[in-house]
Amino acid sequence: MGDEPLKAGRKWYGVPSLRPKRGWSIGTKLLVLTLPLIAAVTGLAAWAVHERNTANLHEKLTHRARSLHTQIMADRQYYASVIVPRLIELGGSLGPEYKQVHGQFPLPATFVREVAELTAVAGDGYTANLISPWAINPDKGVKDLFQRDAFASLMKNPTRQFFRADTIEGRAVMRVLMADLASAQSCVDCHNAHSQSPRHDFKLNDLMGGLEIVIPMDQYVKESRRDLVLTLAGEAGLCLLIVGIVVLGTQQTVTRPLARLAERMRAFAGMEKGPLTQADAVPSGDEVARLDKTFGTMVETIAHQANELRDANARLEQQVMERTRVLQGQTDVLGLVAQSHPLPEILDALVRLFEQQSDRSLCSILLLDADEIHLRHGAAPSLPASYNQAIDGIAIGPTAGSCGTAVYRRELVIVSDIASDPLWADYRDLALRYGLRACYSTSILSASGGVLGAFAVYYREPYQPAPHDLDLIARVTHIAGIAIERERAEEALRQSEEQLRQAQKMESVGRMAGGLAHDFNNLLMVVGGYSQIILGRLGADDPLRGEVEEIAKAGKRAAALTHQLLAFSRKQVLVSKVLDLNAVVTNMESLLRRLIGEDITLRTALSPGLGHVRADPSQIEQVMMNLVVNARDAMPRGGQLTIETANVELGKPYVRRFLTSTPSPHVMLAVSDTGCGMDKATQARIFEPFFTTKEQGQGTGLGLATVYGIVKQSGGGIWVYSEVGNGTTFKVYLPRVEEAPDATGPSTSPAGELHGSETILLVEDDEGVRKVTTKILKTHGYTVLEAGRGEDAFRVSGRHDGPISLMVTDVVMPGMSGRELAERLRSSRPGMKVLFISGYTDDTVVRYGVLEARMAFLQKPFTPSVLARKVREVLDAPGKQG
Repeated sequence: MGDEPLKAGRKWYGVPSLRPKRGWSIGTKLLVLTLPLIAAVTGLAAWAVHERNTANLHEKLTHRARSLHTQIMADRQYYASVIVPRLIELGGSLGPEYKQVHGQFPLPATFVREVAELTAVAGDGYTANLISPWAINPDKGVKDLFQRDAFASLMKNPTRQFFRADTIEGRAVMRVLMADLASAQSCVDCHNAHSQSPRHDFKLNDLMGGLEIVIPMDQYVKESRRDLVLTLAGEAGLCLLIVGIVVLGTQQTVTRPLARLAERMRAFAGMEKGPLTQADAVPSGDEVARLDKTFGTMVETIAHQANELRDANARLEQQVMERTRVLQGQTDVLGLVAQSHPLPEILDALVRLFEQQSDRSLCSILLLDADEIHLRHGAAPSLPASYNQAIDGIAIGPTAGSCGTAVYRRELVIVSDIASDPLWADYRDLALRYGLRACYSTSILSASGGVLGAFAVYYREPYQPAPHDLDLIARVTHIAGIAIERERAEEALRQSEEQLRQAQKMESVGRMAGGLAHDFNNLLMVVGGYSQIILGRLGADDPLRGEVEEIAKAGKRAAALTHQLLAFSRKQVLVSKVLDLNAVVTNMESLLRRLIGEDITLRTALSPGLGHVRADPSQIEQVMMNLVVNARDAMPRGGQLTIETANVELGKPYVRRFLTSTPSPHVMLAVSDTGCGMDKATQARIFEPFFTTKEQGQGTGLGLATVYGIVKQSGGGIWVYSEVGNGTTFKVYLPRVEEAPDATGPSTSPAGELHGSETILLVEDDEGVRKVTTKILKTHGYTVLEAGRGEDAFRVSGRHDGPISLMVTDVVMPGMSGRELAERLRSSRPGMKVLFISGYTDDTVVRYGVLEARMAFLQKPFTPSVLARKVREVLDAPGKQG
């Protein structure tokens, strides 16, 4: 039959159709089809109810039988233990059937029988019979099939019960037999002694007897039938209700939606084939037939659309081929990146890849400079070289053409006509001069989101990019970002390796300088001290004065050289203070003008509101002196020297590329000249110790190395930019601090006030230094107590009865350090002040803990006047020191 609609008068499964002429609806068909199912479900429910009722009836009857059995046995026990003994006691007769065995009470079986008979008389149609396979009374023996089957079963399961529905005298009854093996000796003795017993050799657990209870089933059967009828009626009603709900639900959820679907499909097909004709119409009640007709029409429409899909598929295949070529080009470029080809070659390949996939396009890649302001030429093989040169170095901004604006905004910028777009106002004439009319550009980003440059696409006519162009530029800029970032990472690695080599060189020199500094400073202390003492005793016209002055000068030069080496290696002892660099420059300006000469113009550009830095004032002055001298030597024919200060915020890219400082607020000190400049090779080595471009004997090669060491030890960084013939700029960056500047300035104590009469304990393990220091102090009027070690100092202090105003002690000595000695003497001489002296380097002095702010310290070698001034300063200072 399929989906063919039924015709009037046809038979359906042999049954004449009663359907009206219009087609049956899906709900009607569903109702007809579910009638057999309703009948089957109702029958199944009736059978289930019948089985349930039967089981319930059996359970109810057996429960009733167990209750009767329990009642009878309880009454028997009461009868035997209470009633009968009372009757005997009163002299009553128990009847001829009661027997006594060995003087015991009457038999338990007799009591059970009599109690059972009384129960049956008082019961509601129930009967109870005492039976046994070995009954003494033949009337109480096994008589029918039920009793035989019951005892046969119970002999195997003595503690169970046996029940069966039966018919007695045409009446339906439930028969229940509950039996057990005799466990009382009186029962065994009775059977063995009774003349009518079938056996006389019974033992315990050989006998079995039971109580059969017969229960009429009439009332229960009536109740079961009534329940069955009610259940069948309820099930049938429920099935009809469910079918009704299904039919109504089908009308709502199937029939009507199918009708609406057929209408929509007809409308869909009608868009191509026109409205359905009268010949195509089907009965309105048969939704499936309507859907079938409409579906046939729609198939024709789909077939027509399939041809269009084949055409679209061909176009897609063409796009896939183009995309494959793009991916192959991307793979080739990534191969160049992986093989570490030069960046210009990689960028050139990327530009050509885009131009091959986008007709009439002219592409360019610009790289963002380190200052993050200017764009530099990267690759543009199809654009005129003069145009590339003209836009090389343009600054980014909100109206800086497509490229500069894209980098400034960090987004895609589309200019479809350069001639009228305001973004090209400053560069319009340049672009139109080279025939460029449209340009769209986007930023090239790193993996972390930083801007690396811009990718630009030009056209020689007004143009609006298509989605294909935008997808392609996204792919190309992603690869460009990978290539640029890799190139910069490799460059950073090369710079890091170079910095590491430079640091290793500096560290080697530093270790050498630090190792020699202590002994060399002690030697210079002796040479310089005695030179000054001798000069103090020689007259101005003494013939030996010139020679001694040369010795003193040589000692000073040697001491200066040692200081430079320690400064370069960052091991000198710094006395840091909070400084205003503007004040330092201003104080040194007159000295610097005399230093550079009249043919060089000195210009200062000091920023107002300049932040403060923490550094050693004398070392910062040394940095300025060395940089100014280096600039003077670079301008032998004169020029201009500029000293500039400013507050700056150093970003991570700038710090990572040029400095080893940390990104934070800094203060900049810049020294620029208009001299001869330096090439790249010279710039790479200018901070190396003993490297110089001057002639032999014109310099030590330690000036810029000293600057480098001082700046690094002060926690800052230094950067140099130079071009041959265009001068040089050194920029020193020091971390900015928020503290107020410390008061600075040299001591103004007159020479007469440097003498004193106090007692000083001098502790120095180097004999030469100890002797010359003693002479200097005695020359200035002090009483000096000498000690070569810490233990000697204890003995000297103990033998001296008077006060000791000051202890001058070396920091590092055998056995006991100067700091430890001062702490141990404090208990016996609490008012004694301490001045520490040392020729060791900064890290050693710090390790011995004598660079705290309250402690007085003097670095070797020092002159007699410096020692005298420092001693007087410590003695005159209020409170305790050391």
